[in-house]
Amino acid sequence: MVTMNHSESILSSLCDEAEWIWRRMKACQRSLTCCNDQTLQDRLFSECRSLSARCQELNAAGSALAQHGHAHAWQLKLLNELIGRIKVHSPKSQMSPLY
Repeated sequence: MVTMNHSESILSSLCDEAEWIWRRMKACQRSLTCCNDQTLQDRLFSECRSLSARCQELNAAGSALAQHGHAHAWQLKLLNELIGRIKVHSPKSQMSPLY
């Protein structure tokens, strides 16, 4: 059995959430490409904005863990990879200037 310390557990949870956001962002993007209803498009864009904001929070949390030496390099690389995937699937008009 593999044991994890507290920071590894936190980073693992961040990676899990980032992966969920990535999958949801992909689904929203697919829906937006074939959606003709303005109300639904507005809801999808709103969800994408919320997901992008959460992605920024995950990125900040990962950076804070790295600065304090509480995370392993492979976990941070995985988190950064997932965040990069989220950026690719973010609707360009909804991306935050922080991206």
